[in-house]
Amino acid sequence: MYCCSVETIDRLPRPSLMRRDSPEDLEHYTPTDADQLGKRAYREMAEARMAVGHHLYTRVEGRTLVHYGWLIDRQERGEDLELGLVFFPPAGSAALYDYHTHPSARGRGLYFAALCQVLHDARDLAAATRAYIYIYSDNARSRHVAEKAGFTHAGSLVMTHRFFRRRRWARPVQEGFSAGLLSSGNALPRRRR
Repeated sequence: MYCCSVETIDRLPRPSLMRRDSPEDLEHYTPTDADQLGKRAYREMAEARMAVGHHLYTRVEGRTLVHYGWLIDRQERGEDLELGLVFFPPAGSAALYDYHTHPSARGRGLYFAALCQVLHDARDLAAATRAYIYIYSDNARSRHVAEKAGFTHAGSLVMTHRFFRRRRWARPVQEGFSAGLLSSGNALPRRRR
């Protein structure tokens, strides 16, 4: 988990490359990675997300959706079904998630520009005091761009498997980082270093 404060957002550029809440742009969506949903399934998921207030940010060039990402104005809990953990951000927090750049547009700074634009919107339109983004530990490129945009490591949600035993815990780095088991919502013990 990475966090960006409202004070940091003031120092970021204010690009306007992305369109906000334009689901018609998804007509140009094409899955390019094995873990992406098919076109119809992604469209249905996007409609469900927008129905509960999530905001879609898109950039179409030609007939290709070259970048997309999502903003939740106010997130009270973030669930990771794969880990079986839940994160409870502090009040007034926005959440950024599910960012993807089409392979034909990678290396052009679209992810950074999108993060900057969405962070400004989180502050200006949603009055968020901070924003969180969830990045898997093996995604070094995404972590680098998020840090360039002012995000700092807030803590980690961790799961290990060893000898048929699964352990899950939270590793807080910043104040206000709170997590629990998804099934119960109970706070997890902090692991000692």
